[in-house]
Amino acid sequence: MMQIAIVALEGSLSSAISGLADMFWICNQASRNPPPGVVTALAGSPGPLFHTRIVSTDGQPLRDPQGRWIPVDAAFDADTAYDAILIAGMALGPDGAPPHTEAHAQAAHWLSSRHHAGVLIGGACAGTFVLGQAGLLDRRRCTTTWWLHHVFKQRFPAAFHVWGSALEEQDGIITTGGPLSWVDLALHVIRRLAGPALAKLAADISVADSQPLPQLLYVPRGFVNTANPLLLQAEQIIRHAHPA
Repeated sequence: MMQIAIVALEGSLSSAISGLADMFWICNQASRNPPPGVVTALAGSPGPLFHTRIVSTDGQPLRDPQGRWIPVDAAFDADTAYDAILIAGMALGPDGAPPHTEAHAQAAHWLSSRHHAGVLIGGACAGTFVLGQAGLLDRRRCTTTWWLHHVFKQRFPAAFHVWGSALEEQDGIITTGGPLSWVDLALHVIRRLAGPALAKLAADISVADSQPLPQLLYVPRGFVNTANPLLLQAEQIIRHAHPA
């Protein structure tokens, strides 16, 4: 059984946290009881393939931006052997950027220590800022939500940010863009840990794209024009054609 930790912090979106947990549960169900005519190597297996735990700094439940409670299973723990730790989107602060609190600093420290121990680390949407705060994106290819691109570059100048990319992975660090990109993150982790066939089945069961679409499909032209469009285009060409 593979252990997946899902990080809950101040500002975390409850839909993303529960959605990540649900996607791995759906994967377990699909692997054991696939639709008629679908053959998997795990069909009829007695137990789950993935087990998820929602973790916070102190192990206590916390409220999402709408005031609803997010249930929590455990606190950050250096002794639990996780296969992957994931952090999804969160509400932005008054300055229009992801929050930067003591809890986020603790999460960043924990993620850094777990990555050094060989754990797969993933961040979606504004959750990528916690990975950046941990120093895990320095000199690595990464992405975040398209409308946070400028803020991200200012806060983490050492990161190799790929403008408009939907998903990037380097050295066991996965980043995705968009509040709903936890779907892409979960499917990519399933692909990495259990293989492409099971990831494709989970995507098909969920009626989701098994491969993420580029964010550039969704970026309004007005946003591009607020920056220098030639610089954004040049950056996109350089990052994709000649990755650092």
